Amino acid sequence: MAGKPSEYTTRYGCYVRSTAHPVKCSFTHVVTGEKSPNTDINNTGGHVSGHGTRLLTLDDNPLRFDGEDSDNSKFGVAGFTKQGDRDVAAVIHEMPEASGTLAGNSSLTILENYWCWYECYTNKSWRWKDSYELKYKGLTENPLPNSGQYHIVVRGDGIPGGGQHPSGTHGMPDSINTLLRIAEEYYKLTGYRLSINDVSLPFGGLFDMNFQFNSSLGHSTHRTGRDADINQADERGIKIPCAADELFKKSVREVASGGSRPKYECENTSGENDPNGPRKHLDL
Repeated sequence: MAGKPSEYTTRYGCYVRSTAHPVKCSFTHVVTGEKSPNTDINNTGGHVSGHGTRLLTLDDNPLRFDGEDSDNSKFGVAGFTKQGDRDVAAVIHEMPEASGTLAGNSSLTILENYWCWYECYTNKSWRWKDSYELKYKGLTENPLPNSGQYHIVVRGDGIPGGGQHPSGTHGMPDSINTLLRIAEEYYKLTGYRLSINDVSLPFGGLFDMNFQFNSSLGHSTHRTGRDADINQADERGIKIPCAADELFKKSVREVASGGSRPKYECENTSGENDPNGPRKHLDL
């Protein structure tokens, strides 16, 4: 799979200040929800449909634990820091489907005959708030501009920038460069700019389809910044069915230069590969 899902790791350890000797502590790590405000796409992963906690409704357990005597649940971990060769416990968040930023609470409690000395909750413990950013690494920081020399971006309800995912044209840098080269070839052949739809969200992950996060609903290949959808209608608004768009196919072949990528595919309305489907899709 192109791209790599991040593993956000929180490490817990206790040490003697003067000697750096590890001390055994208990800890808790609890996910409380998505980070607020939900109007910030860095918190929501690019979704603005406001339909609740995507990251907290997934079937996959988003936590892995590396420590001693863990009590692991779906959204919380309680355990002890390690000693010996490894003197910390690690809680690892993974992003199996959706992206965004989670919020949580953490605590550490000293179990040996030592005392807390700085920013303490009690003389034996600490408590603090955390956030955990879950995203695919390496995606472009900025989306494609809505208007370029050889392309336009029309997404959502047929509007520039588009709909419930206004920042949906991020991607891996080499994939974006390939897409722009295809747009240039298309312009050379037609005199019109290529009309681009979805690429990837700012953090990657699934686009929600009809307020649901399910890879079977389509767009699952857009999680990693290596795929792009091209609008059926060109810059003039004239629709050209996927299978019939010979000039676009030629543009893709020119950039591929005999290689396997980029690859031009037709999809049906469910986002499945279908040689007779109306939608245009690029595997970059």
